Amino acid sequence: MNTWNVARWMSEGKKVFNAVTQGPEDAIKFGDKSRNKEPYFDCNTQHRVQGWRTRSGSGNDSHALTDSIIIDYRLRDTDGGWSYSTDKSYNHEIEYEIKCDDEVIHSGRLRGGFGDNGWISSSPLMITKPGKWSLRYWSVDAGACGRPKGWVEVGSFTAKEAHEDCFMKYRQDTDELGVCGECMEGYTESGGNCVAETSDDGTSETSDGMGGSSGSSNGSTDNTTAYMIGGGVILLALLLRRKK
Repeated sequence: MNTWNVARWMSEGKKVFNAVTQGPEDAIKFGDKSRNKEPYFDCNTQHRVQGWRTRSGSGNDSHALTDSIIIDYRLRDTDGGWSYSTDKSYNHEIEYEIKCDDEVIHSGRLRGGFGDNGWISSSPLMITKPGKWSLRYWSVDAGACGRPKGWVEVGSFTAKEAHEDCFMKYRQDTDELGVCGECMEGYTESGGNCVAETSDDGTSETSDGMGGSSGSSNGSTDNTTAYMIGGGVILLALLLRRKK
């Protein structure tokens, strides 16, 4: 069996995808389409494409900015024999398009080769936003054999919104994507939200990120305004003196 040694997008230490033809443990097949061309006098061609999507979080959903699409393909012909083989798979090529809500997000060409039983996996293609994602392909090259014509739809699925950012909610991360933990230090639970803790005088005690406090201060008055007014008076006096 083939193995995908693919690191999960935008995360560390995640899983490895296995078993192309039977379905990776961490991915779901959303489409499988095979096309044949069997001309009377030429060798036959079979181009087969599968679409797989990774999933993250507690369910079987794919999420934007975390999960990916992988294309599995096998390009075979009967050149030199009666049964299909991948002996001359390198002569074959397909072109694919991956769309989200009718907008082409990923596209490219994939050439045949000597994979496990003829199967080859593409690089992971990131799911960049939520919406309906679809995969289609057409046969660009079939070597000396018959070539299937036209685009063929492989399958589609709906991707969910990106997982919530725990940091933006002032919560701690957990081992499960999309699930946030307790409030960060300096914040307390209030009505399902994490709000900044306050001191006895009512000012916030959270840091402003610049080494100071984000709470307001009742200290001495800034003299900058007074200096500006005084300077303006002096300048006006000088101008009046020049006019005399």
